Amino acid sequence: MRHGHLFGNSTGPDADWKIIFSFLASGTVVVLLVGLYVFVQVNRGKLFVVARDTTTEEPRLNAALLSKTIKYYQTKASNLNQIIISKETIKDPSL
Repeated sequence: MRHGHLFGNSTGPDADWKIIFSFLASGTVVVLLVGLYVFVQVNRGKLFVVARDTTTEEPRLNAALLSKTIKYYQTKASNLNQIIISKETIKDPSL
């Protein structure tokens, strides 16, 4: 291969497209191989291993917090209804 000539006898657009295609094709193959490797490792359980939770305690319901939360939202709903029902007239500040 002579100096300055790529992929044969030309250095024009054909050679440029051949180089671009070669890089894209080899990049695609590399990405596919890495993806296949990660898939196989995850499938075998060797990659992204998560420690298992060993506690056997059942989650408990905090009744005090639940009733406080319910009361809060009931108060919000009654305040909203009071605002909707009230016919407060608002003075126009431009007058």
